[in-house]
Amino acid sequence: MNDILQSLFPNSSSTPPPLFTEGSYWRDLVALHGRLVTIDDVAPLQLCGKIRMKLMEEEAVLTDSREDGHFFFQTRAIVGRGYLTLDEEGKVKTFFTYAYEIQSANTEIPPTPTSIGMGLSGDAFRLSLPPNGTSQVMHNVVIVGAGQAGLSLSARLKKAGIEGVLVVDKNSRVGDNWRHRYDSLHLHDPRNACSMPFTPMPDHYPKFVHKDDVADYLESYAQELSLPVQLNTSVLPNGATFDDTSQLWTINVSRASSEPYVLTSRHLVIAIGLSGFPRRPAFAGADKFTGKILHSSDFTGLESPPNNVVVVGSNTSAHDIAQALFEKGANVTMVQRSHTTVISLDSHAGLLMEAFNGGGPTASASPEANESISPEDLLDLEIAAFHSNTYNRLAELR
Repeated sequence: MNDILQSLFPNSSSTPPPLFTEGSYWRDLVALHGRLVTIDDVAPLQLCGKIRMKLMEEEAVLTDSREDGHFFFQTRAIVGRGYLTLDEEGKVKTFFTYAYEIQSANTEIPPTPTSIGMGLSGDAFRLSLPPNGTSQVMHNVVIVGAGQAGLSLSARLKKAGIEGVLVVDKNSRVGDNWRHRYDSLHLHDPRNACSMPFTPMPDHYPKFVHKDDVADYLESYAQELSLPVQLNTSVLPNGATFDDTSQLWTINVSRASSEPYVLTSRHLVIAIGLSGFPRRPAFAGADKFTGKILHSSDFTGLESPPNNVVVVGSNTSAHDIAQALFEKGANVTMVQRSHTTVISLDSHAGLLMEAFNGGGPTASASPEANESISPEDLLDLEIAAFHSNTYNRLAELR
């Protein structure tokens, strides 16, 4: 592994580059491209060349590597980490790189042009609107969505000393995206796997946290860290546009108490989650159905459910809703199109979350190697290789 890694980095060796297998791919999370990039549609030799060229362009320096495939590197802008896997013939199968942190020398970004109505030094929840006659507010970073991702990024940027950050959210309170969900919702991952940077979830929370506690945690997180959150703010249908000449985003937003206006920002982050848009398929005869048809996002709980209920789907929300209806006395039928792997919460915590609990995919590595890494760094390394091994093991349990 070490020889392969050293042959890829321009500073490490003149060794010939490694061979990549057919179907190999490279996933880069911001480290070398400044965005999320997957390259999986080129021949193996071309992929190797692209990786070496990009590492050279970014002046990447390999600072450490492990025999289990994990490695550390730096560029002018970031401190990065990565992981690679080999096939049975010793050819590179997957190459993964991600930005771990911003280089300390690059935490200051150029001064923002005239900042209008930002109010960053005041109450984080009462950012002022543009004064009369002003149509734009300038920022360095605008984050859409005050959920886990948006708040975590805002906290990271604040710690890095980056100013001019604004988080906008359409809800009236931080955490409402959890409060408005169905009453029986609990996290399906253990509490210690769901904490955010700098401020962990309270120890008195149960192992599997209720959705209202998650909401309160998010709200207190934003308050305690004084994050610049502007609530009751929606991005308009005409959305945002990027100007190639000025290298600025214009974001059209509105608040209930004001006329629509424009935010201008050097960077725009969309942090609204993977499942924010309900999909409501059309069913033949639905217009003649006399009962109630609900999407899971509209379900908050029924005190007196009908005698017979059909739940279409078999993922976590479907099971939660089916159980809640059953406990209220309904006769529930679940409809699904493929098999489901069913495991207990304890098995889930022990198997899926073992990377968070100190086991993880690299537990078989030599004790000497693990002892040289801090617990926090070891955790990050394990997560990088975590999912593929885990789901292969889950499949074997079926």
